[in-house]
Amino acid sequence: TFHHGSYTEISSNLLRRYSFPPKIDGILIDCGVNSTQIDNPERGFTFRKLGPLDMRFDNSTKAGFWHDQSNEPNNQQSNNANKTIKAKDIVNNWSASKMASIFNKFADEPYAKEIAAGIVKWRTSSSPGERQQRHRTKLQQPVMEIRSTLELRYIIEETVESIIAASLEKESSGTNIIKPSLSNKQKKKRATFNKFRDIWRPLPHRTLPKKQKDKLLKKYQELKLRHANHVMRIFQALRIEVNQELEQLHSVFHNAPSCLNIGGRLVMIAFHPGEDDLIKEGMGRLVSG
Repeated sequence: TFHHGSYTEISSNLLRRYSFPPKIDGILIDCGVNSTQIDNPERGFTFRKLGPLDMRFDNSTKAGFWHDQSNEPNNQQSNNANKTIKAKDIVNNWSASKMASIFNKFADEPYAKEIAAGIVKWRTSSSPGERQQRHRTKLQQPVMEIRSTLELRYIIEETVESIIAASLEKESSGTNIIKPSLSNKQKKKRATFNKFRDIWRPLPHRTLPKKQKDKLLKKYQELKLRHANHVMRIFQALRIEVNQELEQLHSVFHNAPSCLNIGGRLVMIAFHPGEDDLIKEGMGRLVSG
């Protein structure tokens, strides 16, 4: 028997609805992400293929999880409190400090602040040609929404490239050490990577024809990631926040035990430290209580 919903809905009433007894002998909860969701680029979980920045586990309904709207103007908070949230809402609207907080909390990303700042810089800046256009039309605020998984991936990788370059520059400054020059192969790779920026932020008078842009985008999609671990961590943190995964786990320890017979088992499979710590804490409370 299948029920479309979250494991937070586990209750005796739900069991009765499907002709189960009100108490059962065991509950198994797998906290992992389904590979069919990851493999579908339209769901927005993968950074290896072009897709929208969605990342919701359940995109079949507009009813979403409640999210803190404290950073929004008061007149918007009541309207937005119960709206579903997508990854694009976070990267396009949240402050750098708030994004850095979830990158650090949910993924232990060492460059959390820098990457969050890079995302804000990207969405609030533009190419010289776009600035000239806004000046002519007297537009004051740039609107540069981050729209796709590959665009976000590029922003993360470009930010990490800048961090590494700045670190090397700092190490060599003020010393007699001759800064090593890049090999021709490294220079070529760096130049190729920088060229992909034209997909989203072209230079003046350099707007790519659609056919050329699509070709370049396909090439970037097939390119081996330069900083895979950082990209992976940022996508993980966004997914956890979008789906309120840890808050969902908290509720399990309130609802599931009441559905178990005496001697029944609650088994949970965790995949990252945040889940693991929360589950250990919750299990500890059940055992001691």
